[in-house]
Amino acid sequence: MKTLYLVRHAASHTNVGLHWNDGPATIPLTAEGHARAREFARAWSVRPDILVVSSYVRSVQTALPLAEKFTLPLMTHRVQEFTYWDLKYSQPLPSEADRRSQVEEFWARLDPLEKEGGSNAESFVDFIERCMAFRLWVEQTDFESCIVFTHGYFMHAYRALMNDMVLPPKEMLSHLHTTLAGTAYANLEVAKYQIGAAK
Repeated sequence: MKTLYLVRHAASHTNVGLHWNDGPATIPLTAEGHARAREFARAWSVRPDILVVSSYVRSVQTALPLAEKFTLPLMTHRVQEFTYWDLKYSQPLPSEADRRSQVEEFWARLDPLEKEGGSNAESFVDFIERCMAFRLWVEQTDFESCIVFTHGYFMHAYRALMNDMVLPPKEMLSHLHTTLAGTAYANLEVAKYQIGAAK
């Protein structure tokens, strides 16, 4: 039996409505987000075997206080947010209204193979494949306790996979999008999974 904790990163600039003109990988925590990450680390009492982060800045910044507390290295894994659109590819950079419009148009199309949002963008099929790859890594890796600092949509998709939800890609994309509003993870919310437990 092993325990996996998925933790959504602390509040970032875009979480609180601040404009960010770089790609999604570089969005940092706010000052308040840094403070909450330090509080989270102070409150966490049990040393994990492994600390995993995505390569995105806000994930690494959230994990650092806990890594320092337990003197643990950060293992980077492909648990970053679903990145269907990369701001850096758009020149000139869009206004907030244009950005919202492009995001709404993406979701209206519900194309799981779309990969037109810049060089760092991925299709939904790519995203689900790396969610599944991470699930396999968890099953095959030896640990008693692992904490993963990740992102809201990744946690949402992982929850569906752990509930054995198997849908065609377009239906899966639609399901995750339409159910996110009522089941979204808050900043620093923890999802706990017992791996190897009888269902």
